[in-house]
Amino acid sequence: DPLIFEQQLIWLKKLFRVLSLQDALKLAKENRLPRNVVVITIDDGFKDCFNYVFPLLQKHELTATFFITTSGLKNGYLWESQISQCFTYLNPNIRQITLGKKTFDWTDSNSQNNAIQRMTELIKYQPLIQRQQLLDELSKQLNSSIDHLDTFLTPAELKQMYKAGMTIGAHTVNHPILNLEKPEIAF
Repeated sequence: DPLIFEQQLIWLKKLFRVLSLQDALKLAKENRLPRNVVVITIDDGFKDCFNYVFPLLQKHELTATFFITTSGLKNGYLWESQISQCFTYLNPNIRQITLGKKTFDWTDSNSQNNAIQRMTELIKYQPLIQRQQLLDELSKQLNSSIDHLDTFLTPAELKQMYKAGMTIGAHTVNHPILNLEKPEIAF
């Protein structure tokens, strides 16, 4: 919620010395990092970074480091958005969904919310290859397409943020759970 985030920024600015990540690291390396220092970092790179976070940081004259999952720049979305897209135009007659070897009840709003949460967790904690297989299986079963997803920052938005003083870093290419991956994929 942007209003809650703004309140958090106000408190951070009031109670702490907000530094850039580079400044904090430099001071720490020199053993001169003062008390009550905080660094603001944002992971992934969803569109809300540009639409809400970035303007609020500018309003309060703060900077942050945005760690971007780079496949989102290329695709316009991350895997979580594929899950959401699968349920956007779902046939209302569906009563259960099978994913992998698990069946999820889809009879009412409570079971649907529970199913989405459990499916997301199931997909998230898979190595990338199996994650994509499950996403493809879900898309096929629900007759869903990901043709028009636009939930991620664009390169132009990222450049604008950088030019305004934000720091940009990498947060993996595909956002895997690194300890589930073989070293050649994780590194």
